[in-house]
Amino acid sequence: MKKTAILLLLLTLFTKVFGFLRELVLSYFYGTSYIADIFIIAMTVPLVIFKFVTAGTGNAIIPLYSSIEKEKGTRVADEFTSNLTNIVILLSFVFTGLGILLAGPIVKIFAAGFEGEVFEKAVFFVRVIFLSLFAVGYGSIFTGYLQVKGNFKVPGSISIFLNIVIISAIIISSKLGFIALVVGVALANVFQYILYPFAVRKYGYRHKFFIDLKDPHIEETLKIIVPMIIGMAISDVNTIIDKTLASLVVSEGGVSSLNYAVKLYSFVAGLVVMSIGTVAYPEMSKAASENDMEKVKKTIRTTITLSAILVIPSIVAFLFFSNDVVRILFKRGMFTENDVTVVGGALFFYALGLIGYSLIDTLSKAFYSLKDTKTPVKNTGLIVLLNVIFSVSLSKFMGLNGLALGTAIASISGGISLSILFSKKHGKINFKLELVELVKITLASIVMGILTKIFFNFIQGFLSYKLSFIIMILFAGLVYFTLLLILKVTEVVDLFNKVKKA
Repeated sequence: MKKTAILLLLLTLFTKVFGFLRELVLSYFYGTSYIADIFIIAMTVPLVIFKFVTAGTGNAIIPLYSSIEKEKGTRVADEFTSNLTNIVILLSFVFTGLGILLAGPIVKIFAAGFEGEVFEKAVFFVRVIFLSLFAVGYGSIFTGYLQVKGNFKVPGSISIFLNIVIISAIIISSKLGFIALVVGVALANVFQYILYPFAVRKYGYRHKFFIDLKDPHIEETLKIIVPMIIGMAISDVNTIIDKTLASLVVSEGGVSSLNYAVKLYSFVAGLVVMSIGTVAYPEMSKAASENDMEKVKKTIRTTITLSAILVIPSIVAFLFFSNDVVRILFKRGMFTENDVTVVGGALFFYALGLIGYSLIDTLSKAFYSLKDTKTPVKNTGLIVLLNVIFSVSLSKFMGLNGLALGTAIASISGGISLSILFSKKHGKINFKLELVELVKITLASIVMGILTKIFFNFIQGFLSYKLSFIIMILFAGLVYFTLLLILKVTEVVDLFNKVKKA
């Protein structure tokens, strides 16, 4: 698992670079203008709506396909995949029609602060994006299919194609106008899955065009997937709440400012937590199918520890250098120093929620592997409720920073809650050994943050800001890795010994 996780992490890092490049290009050409706000809302809303159809299918197919293949063979498992794909795509077209008809009210709900021309352009953008999202239905299923087959490379690289097309569209739209941006994003949603048909054929998959609603496997899928879909759809309410409140707290630029902070927060969440969790999930599913609960728990412990090695220092880095990170990445073109302060402040508070996010992702996958999708849904409901309470309350006193802090508090609370629920249902997870490792990682991260801050302030006296920042990153990495070795963090010592032997 560790080797595959590292490879996927590196691939994800590469794809995340393209994602950040997209944000840099957007910030350069549009800053925190209303066009940037429209772009963000149009990219978010249709995907949230489509989660009622597609969300969870990738996660659900992993334990289901494995079970069917083991009991009835690959042919039956592939037929199930074809049937499920056809049903999901058909439902996607239904939701597309509804989305086009109801685009106006939908935008009003998700961007209450939009009015006049801004509102009209947002509605048009959302309608066009809905036309392209049938591809997401296809992609959601075959992402899970490829992961079952052990192929993490192709699913891990789709955002490269997505972002290349979107980056091109942003640049072209600065010359040709708004329509070029709309068309470019719609095309990107389709072309991101261009490698999927070739990838699945390598495993002997041949698609069959039929729909059988009476297939017992579809019935089983619904039992698993309905709670999962509800949970994932509810989960996105956190994002929508923040963006809706952001459009009210700051009428112009509020949504985009918060979005830039979320993108930086999501970089770590997606790079570390999702990469490691993606590899761990098939292992947990296999162990669960064999009724090996101890192996499931061991995988949970390993996943959390591996994630912590990168998540905890990332939190410390954002707490010490949030403004510096935002300034280096975004301050150019129409993105001003005032924008740096606003986005940096939100990032500071969002970072606190990374620990909660890590726990939620890992434990949710553990529940899914055990075919228990209802418990994570209930927990998600709690998170959303807490997010509403804290975000609304704190935004009155702290503005955008209050929204970020409210989301972080809800995330941490949700992680703790899900840990307690898992222990009650499946027995306590023995974290004694891992707890020692986590203390070491936290200590190393804090010392690294303090030493790096002192070093960064010192070298700025005789080096340029950008060069100082680059050297500071290298210094931080060296200090942190050295401290982990000195403190004898098992995972790092093992990796170091393997590199020495190689």
